[in-house]
Amino acid sequence: MLRENDIRFAEKDEGFWFARNFSGSERMLTIFYDRQREIVRFVYLLNLASENKSTLAWSESSGLTYSQVDSGEQNPLSHCSPLAGTKLALDRDRLWQSFENIAKLVDPSIKEFIHSKI
Repeated sequence: MLRENDIRFAEKDEGFWFARNFSGSERMLTIFYDRQREIVRFVYLLNLASENKSTLAWSESSGLTYSQVDSGEQNPLSHCSPLAGTKLALDRDRLWQSFENIAKLVDPSIKEFIHSKI
């Protein structure tokens, strides 16, 4: 179940005003807002405990993307930042049903926004 963890205000040049973070055992959702409190971006990370992590992201400039996450860890002695890798085929209905099942505690307006973008 996704639960809200915190609200983080942006640094000066981050392109958003604040972000709301939700997480569960295998997933994490971050919603970014502008100064008018409109959603300007979201990032939904899936399968956090497995090697097959993926991310669903949306922004005005990039649209919707669904990608495998490259951990950046080719060498166990170095710690690199994860980044989106290979684009994946998106089964929109399946993803939405999965999201809806774990997002029961997420604000309905956020769920509606995400559904409109998927």
